[in-house]
Amino acid sequence: MLEKVFNGSAIDLLMHAIGQGKPKPEEIEALEKFIQEKKKQHNNE
Repeated sequence: MLEKVFNGSAIDLLMHAIGQGKPKPEEIEALEKFIQEKKKQHNNE
């Protein structure tokens, strides 16, 4: 589905999902933590 609908772009999928409503503060916090972990992983490569 990701390939067909969002041309393989995870960021487009995420932006679409968040843009469909008002995310709860804890959802935003979870996304921020996830992004920070991905940044750490990327920097350690």
